[in-house]
Amino acid sequence: MDFHHIQSSIAAQKIGLFEICAEDMLFARKAWRYIYPYSETALSDFYENDFVKKLTGQLPNYSKLILVGKQINYWNNIFSHGFDETYINDAIRIINVHQKLGISLSDYITSYAIMLQEFEDVLRNERANDLCLAENLSGLRKVFFVDISIVCSLYTDVKPRPL
Repeated sequence: MDFHHIQSSIAAQKIGLFEICAEDMLFARKAWRYIYPYSETALSDFYENDFVKKLTGQLPNYSKLILVGKQINYWNNIFSHGFDETYINDAIRIINVHQKLGISLSDYITSYAIMLQEFEDVLRNERANDLCLAENLSGLRKVFFVDISIVCSLYTDVKPRPL
């Protein structure tokens, strides 16, 4: 399914409702520039979290290294290009896989909160004296909340396809 098939869906409407202003995106991108050098470590810690380990323990052919790389690419694309057609197609593909693996929406949301905490910890540790720390954290959170809002909408819109 491509973006054109969901133009009238709830997810497409959410993109319009939760448009992030240019200043928010600027602060979010700046936050990601600070997080990026530490993203591999932060995401490795994310996958070591007990809750996340329980989820990933169900995955066939699980590779933390591969998932960390995919997460870095996912977030790098969002912070570089925003919520564009590529983002929607990636989100749909990821949701399809998660649904096939039986990962519930509530577990998906919980894992987002854990990941957001890892990224916020990097910012707080590395940029503690930055005068724009609050704005960077706010921009980061807005991107996460727009993403999870779209994902929640898509979770109900997307019908799983065979893996």
